Amino acid sequence: MNERSRIALFASGRGTNVEALLKKHRERLEVNRRPHYEVSFVLTDVAGAKVSEVAKKYGFPLIEIEPPKKGTADEKRKAHEEQIVVECKKAKVDWVVLCGYMRVLSPDFIKAFWNEDKKVSQIVNIHPSLLPLFPGLDGYKQAFEAKNPTAGVTVHLVDDKVDHGPICAQKSFDIAACKTFEEVEAKGLKIEHELYDQTLEWLLRGAFRLETKDGRTSVRSH
Repeated sequence: MNERSRIALFASGRGTNVEALLKKHRERLEVNRRPHYEVSFVLTDVAGAKVSEVAKKYGFPLIEIEPPKKGTADEKRKAHEEQIVVECKKAKVDWVVLCGYMRVLSPDFIKAFWNEDKKVSQIVNIHPSLLPLFPGLDGYKQAFEAKNPTAGVTVHLVDDKVDHGPICAQKSFDIAACKTFEEVEAKGLKIEHELYDQTLEWLLRGAFRLETKDGRTSVRSH
């Protein structure tokens, strides 16, 4: 692995986490603090997604790869992922950082970024809930509609189950006073933007270990 990890940021929509990470990256450069990772490119699977504007705003390469139109669902996913892996290998990407990437990754894709020494993938995701609570879409909305007093954010490594895998960091926040889902989301996004960067800072250096307790695996910084 390179001295500094090379990463690719994947997003399907607004790219708010992409923007937060690129902004932090630029701020470090402006104060002559060496960033802890290099951003190879931003990738989206949706042509014209708002994240495209974010990549251009911060001057990072953008790659748009939409799934093919023809073939079975499995054939289309396989062809799509193969194209993406080619681009990642070409750019010598070490880590894939998912920032609202709305596609379920196949075991073959995960294998392409597998760290055999640590027995985990080098694909990291941020999810808007305190996993294992509220997996799937709209984690904040699920928490709000369930009238939970708290919601939360989870950063985790990706495995072959949806919204699963070793947990790197979690943070909860109070939503009891929130009157709308939008209030919950606004509070959650602020936490996401801080927590993701803080977690990536130690995670991407590879200085971590796995710890299993009560059947749950977590990632801990050395």
